[in-house]
Amino acid sequence: MLSTLLKSALATVIATALSTPAVAQITNLTVSMDGAQANAGVGTGSPATGSASMTFDAGTNQLTWNITWTGLTGAPTAMHFHGAATPNQNAGVQINTGVAGPPVNGAMVISAGQASDLLAGLWYLNLHSSLFPGGEIRGQAIPLPALAVSCDPASNHLGGTYAKLDTSSFGSGVGSDLHLECTDGPIDEFGFILVSNASASLPLFNGVLCLGTPLGRYNAQIATNQGLPQLNSIGQFDGAGVLQSIFGNATSTGGSGFDVPLELPFTPPGQVIAPFETWHFQCWFRDGASANFSNVLEATFS
Repeated sequence: MLSTLLKSALATVIATALSTPAVAQITNLTVSMDGAQANAGVGTGSPATGSASMTFDAGTNQLTWNITWTGLTGAPTAMHFHGAATPNQNAGVQINTGVAGPPVNGAMVISAGQASDLLAGLWYLNLHSSLFPGGEIRGQAIPLPALAVSCDPASNHLGGTYAKLDTSSFGSGVGSDLHLECTDGPIDEFGFILVSNASASLPLFNGVLCLGTPLGRYNAQIATNQGLPQLNSIGQFDGAGVLQSIFGNATSTGGSGFDVPLELPFTPPGQVIAPFETWHFQCWFRDGASANFSNVLEATFS
């Protein structure tokens, strides 16, 4: 019955388009420059190296940077962020950072289009020198994995508090490298993980469904249909309110939570989490005779 209602809720999300904007998020990026990456991977043979730490604020579209280098064979003459390009491509200048350093610090508000390319991993940093006018060292700007919580606080369940995905983290070493932990759930009740790349706000059961469409469910049915047991996140809350995996898909912790696989629980099968994509996760669980939802974890993958 509850599964039928959840399917009905998905149809309601589609029909009413109750979407809400994603939480503004800070994304950290890193650059590692060397001679091998210069000139779209042709290389310069330079022993020099460099690095950059960057921060992008989606609320203001401001990009900040701190850049340093060492061992240049020529005098530094110019330095730019370029895009949009993959590591084996060249592209035009996006930002002129100057070379008054190291270190070189700066900030600039960039356009929505520039931000889209940046967060897709399509910008690179190129440091030019007197011996290599086309660039002595270069490196791709790589967004680091990022987590943000939204739809918080969620609705309290019958146990008097709300379920949380707050302690989830990257570094599982399994599948997508993201491990989800659902805590403060109702003792002895069952639950599983939902996923979407969009947000929503739909009052449903005892709580609020905060995921839009497409909406996927990591449960036994989809795991069986796709022949991928790693897609089954069904668990039961223990005496401490921690969701414990029933089907062994939490190997990184020895039992609690869910190791998110690369494969996505959508039809048709074959869809996977790709680098630089952001996916939203929420836990659905039984709540007495009804059901409820946790808060939402938004994960940007590297």
